[in-house]
Amino acid sequence: MIYTITLNPAIDRLLRVSGEILPGNNNRILDESFDVGGKGTHVSIGLKTLGVQNHCTGIVGERGSEQLLKLLDTYSVSGDFIKLKNEKLRTNLVIKDEIESGNYLISEMGIELTKELIDLFIQEKLADINKGDWLVISGDPSQKTKPNVFKYLLDELTKREIKLFLDVSAKYLLMSEGTNLEFIKPNQFEFSEMVGREVRTIKDCIHAYFNNLNLFKHIKHTVITLGSHGSILLSENCCFVFSPLSLDIVNDTGAGDAFVSGFIYGLKEGMSAEKACAFANAVGAAKTQVNKCAGFNLEQVNKYFEEIEWKEMKL
Repeated sequence: MIYTITLNPAIDRLLRVSGEILPGNNNRILDESFDVGGKGTHVSIGLKTLGVQNHCTGIVGERGSEQLLKLLDTYSVSGDFIKLKNEKLRTNLVIKDEIESGNYLISEMGIELTKELIDLFIQEKLADINKGDWLVISGDPSQKTKPNVFKYLLDELTKREIKLFLDVSAKYLLMSEGTNLEFIKPNQFEFSEMVGREVRTIKDCIHAYFNNLNLFKHIKHTVITLGSHGSILLSENCCFVFSPLSLDIVNDTGAGDAFVSGFIYGLKEGMSAEKACAFANAVGAAKTQVNKCAGFNLEQVNKYFEEIEWKEMKL
């Protein structure tokens, strides 16, 4: 079974506003809609869209949780969350103006997690997890949460001998040092933070990775995303570089989560790591072509998969 964990779920409120967002402008709301906020929830939606059964879980505030469950249901995903009384599910604002140069994301903080709450979560929602199950933690906990609580969660989960996939920020990736992981996906800036130096190019990333193998030797697959420059798949023995597709972006929110679902799908289907990464790039690209914060068109995925180009770099 594949489990996804979202430690700080949200509902995304999508606003399309008039004109261009600039200081002093009065931008009027043209359209409003609501969607599932990430990030593990988005991975679950991606896996479900690809036909992969999974268990979507996490920790939410009770107020607003029913709306989240209804939104998940529109994607045929059943959420199974710990609901905290007297707490509110956070809301994110995703704002897009008529210039369409990109999205503006404004996020609420969310709920503070404690070791006691982590124990309750594992006891009630992860009791059936078995050796060899796949578990995806996607998205950071609330900034109110003490860092050692996340490390405690990792330590408790690894006792189960699961395959663990992490898509979190550099701060939390660094806490995983020494933990055996199947996959991480830092972006260029998160990777820079991990290795303690600025990386700007593909060559920078490759050199920094192999100069810091002590950080990555416990990670089976490291993918570095470079935006318009594509992505890199790295392990101790190989390096593959993937070229980006040239597309007009409709909504790039959730594209990284879609990428994660595509990579996991590829591995589950028995693809090589590099082919799974190519497929993940196709899924992420397809996500940018829909206006929602989650979901994608399978026909577009298959089309883009045929168009993705990659090459192996000699080490």
